[in-house]
Amino acid sequence: MRAVGTRGPVAITRGVFDTQRAKHQAVLIDIGCGDGAQPYRIAGNEPELFCVGIDPNAESMQEYARRANRNPAKGGRSNVLYVAAAIEQLPGELTARADLITLNFPW
Repeated sequence: MRAVGTRGPVAITRGVFDTQRAKHQAVLIDIGCGDGAQPYRIAGNEPELFCVGIDPNAESMQEYARRANRNPAKGGRSNVLYVAAAIEQLPGELTARADLITLNFPW
């Protein structure tokens, strides 16, 4: 799957995802997360959740991906991941991985 990194796209395998997921109690997937503010906010309030924001526009999530990768004392969130993908072609690595799915503003 193609994750949004601070310097561009980053390839994430199912194994890497599962390793990150194992550190948390549950996975929240926010489909159509736009700029990524909601998964970032939820990740800060719910550290037991591994929050995955999905949106087809990788550039729109770049700022929150940068914020998430900061030092935790400066607002970093190790429990959030941004994935560039369209709802019509969600990454197979996420199949049967969500405990909670959010979908806001389904135009």
